Amino acid sequence: MTPTTIEWSDWVWNFLRGCRRVSPGCVNCYAEGVARRFSGPGLAYEGLVQIRDGKPIARWNGKLRILEDKLDAPLRKRKGLRIFVNSMSDLFYEEVPFEVIAAAFGIMAASQRHIYQILTKRPKRMLEFFAWLERQTDRGPHHEPLHPIGVCLHYAQQYSEHEALLDTAPILRRAWPLTNVHVGVSIEDQQRLEERLHLLMQVPSWVRWVSFEPALGWVDFKGLHGSPPTWPALPPSIFSASCRPNQETLNAVAHHRRMANLARLRHVQSTVAQPSRWSTGTGYLDWLVVGGESGPKARPFNVRMIPRLIEQFSAAGVPLFVKQLGSRPIERYGYLETPCSGNGCGDGDWCSAHSARPLKLKHKKGADPAEWPEGMHVQQRAPEITREQEAELVAAQEAARAA
Repeated sequence: MTPTTIEWSDWVWNFLRGCRRVSPGCVNCYAEGVARRFSGPGLAYEGLVQIRDGKPIARWNGKLRILEDKLDAPLRKRKGLRIFVNSMSDLFYEEVPFEVIAAAFGIMAASQRHIYQILTKRPKRMLEFFAWLERQTDRGPHHEPLHPIGVCLHYAQQYSEHEALLDTAPILRRAWPLTNVHVGVSIEDQQRLEERLHLLMQVPSWVRWVSFEPALGWVDFKGLHGSPPTWPALPPSIFSASCRPNQETLNAVAHHRRMANLARLRHVQSTVAQPSRWSTGTGYLDWLVVGGESGPKARPFNVRMIPRLIEQFSAAGVPLFVKQLGSRPIERYGYLETPCSGNGCGDGDWCSAHSARPLKLKHKKGADPAEWPEGMHVQQRAPEITREQEAELVAAQEAARAA
């Protein structure tokens, strides 16, 4: 594991190397650039990038390398950290065996002091993993159901003999899903939001989040039209649009919503089919990260969408973190604020007839809030779950399952 400059995390845990592009957000991928620079003979990413005209290029070739000796790295960190899982791959990349993913969850279960932040562009495979894991829980020696944490610990023990994995009794008393694992999807535009969000909302997790980076097009979390119909991304507004609730208030609101959701499940579980028998969470999105693209080939980021997102999420009591404005921030007033009235454009469409004013920032990634336009410096953290709150959730879960 290594420290990271990612503003919303502390360290990165890279036990996987290699991936494959799946959508426009993968173009200009930071990880591909790193892999190209270190792809020479004997270097870390040798054999993982494509070769063109005899030279490596910044594009994955689809191969995967699993670093088994890195899997238990978090167990050796005694101080609690925010850990981003796999910045150089995707935990739910199709080439990653479910057994390896389960082992990673076993490591995360054995290190409750850390907060693990998972991002994927493959929420469908994430759902497939949890379905696979649930099937494993039905395979006890006497056909009794196994605890999913026990299954994950079993696979973790195949890769590590660390002492933290030996005393399993206290780990098995933890809530499932793991309260210290925040599961999210990356999106870059409205199409990817609608494709991925409704799948994320079916994943068993206490904290679900979205990384809107690189932000390539306008998104509306309240105007979703998924197929099947999308879960509402945001709860009803509870604050005024101008209110900026503090972190303590946001954490309390999130816990109240989790408890209310479990109580609701307790009443409907006998009559309504649930996505999983471990249905959890607030029932809504819990955190949003927003960022423009950085790098020499960065695509423009219209910063005018930030105030609208801040207004929506603040009113709903859901935390939002503006990470950076990117290397090509612009202010374009041709969407929603001044819809086009001619030139063949429909109301609200992007329109080349409307001017786009570039923002000149000194920071190469646009990550210095002191340079941002007024009102955009909002950097709230995802709601974390205390040990006391976890105990409440475990009790409520048991009551819901017994109903």
